[in-house]
Amino acid sequence: MNSLKEFIKRNEKIILLSATFTCVFLLGFFTGKIGGRAGVQPLINIEKSPIHSTILRGDIQSQAVLGENILENGVVCRIKGNISSSSRIYHLPGGSFYDRTDPEMCFNTEAEAQAAGFRKSSR
Repeated sequence: MNSLKEFIKRNEKIILLSATFTCVFLLGFFTGKIGGRAGVQPLINIEKSPIHSTILRGDIQSQAVLGENILENGVVCRIKGNISSSSRIYHLPGGSFYDRTDPEMCFNTEAEAQAAGFRKSSR
């Protein structure tokens, strides 16, 4: 027992510093844990975009409609329009990517595709 008292007296500052550090750490840790649970969760609305839509320009709207809509109705899509984040490309029958393209828009003529802002596929 005497040796324990001597050890505590010799290392009083280190023991006090360690105990203080441990208390501050635990206080901060559990404050974050409790505060994180009590926080208000953000409301996230996930809306699905409509699958079938048309071009908003009135002069083109009647000429170009989504390819899926036409294909489901049994109408053949002659010129396939493909929309990406950076460009709009149309594919003609016989082109390299024509058979692999799932049309997002369909056109009857190249003029319709160009009027809708599409460019011809380079292949």
